[in-house]
Amino acid sequence: MECQKGMKQSTPWSGSDALHPTKSSLSAYDQNEREHLFYAAEDRRDDPKESFQLINSVLREQYDQWNTLCDVGCAAGDFLYYMQQENGQRDGLTGIDSFDELLNTAKERVPECRFLKGDIWSGEGLPTDKFDVVCMSGVLSLFDDFKKPFEHLIKMTKPGGKILVFNPFNSRGCHVEHHYKINGELGRIVICSHQEIGQWLKERGFMYEFIPFQIKSKLEENHENPLRTFTVPLKNGTNGIVNGVGIWFEQYLLKIDMMEEIPDEIL
Repeated sequence: MECQKGMKQSTPWSGSDALHPTKSSLSAYDQNEREHLFYAAEDRRDDPKESFQLINSVLREQYDQWNTLCDVGCAAGDFLYYMQQENGQRDGLTGIDSFDELLNTAKERVPECRFLKGDIWSGEGLPTDKFDVVCMSGVLSLFDDFKKPFEHLIKMTKPGGKILVFNPFNSRGCHVEHHYKINGELGRIVICSHQEIGQWLKERGFMYEFIPFQIKSKLEENHENPLRTFTVPLKNGTNGIVNGVGIWFEQYLLKIDMMEEIPDEIL
């Protein structure tokens, strides 16, 4: 089943987060460039996100022998700071982002980690070395198609390693594209389905799991920026996650297990 919601447009507008999918749309790139200032100003070192804790708990339960980790879309380095505090430096923590200001902030906050300028969509600037664990949080919804960034994530991960993607996913078989306009500027948030990603991974022989995320803390609405998410209490005592654009988010941690021997045609 293929469902689409929102106004159909031919222009490749992007959403808003740490990485940009393409520079073919200058206005979309400019929007992302302005949006990254939010992440440069935010500091979660003393208040780690619950998604950080979920990722760390999954690694401790299923893959505690990891030594190298890369965070794609690292923003100001808060996740790497958390992982360093919880696990030590191990053999190396690396962060990748597209924006110099975010990378400069990350280098100041977490000087022990390595930070590189790179683009997970085009592959430009990505490191040639491979990692035991590659994480990507809140970035996938920027892209028209998940396949291109997933191919790069696979290339960056060692055989037998783990790929962890934290993002909204649709569990009902719908590929959803939300189009919006804020202060005259167009944007888009793409939400891929479990089914389309699962089929693509199965065809290539990967084992995977969508781990549900249920936020416990309360997030206040940011009236100045409708793209920011906030929580609403539900009758069952849990919290739902929405944003000011009117999007309801189902959030999951997608865990992909790399094969011990990866066929050349996959890479």
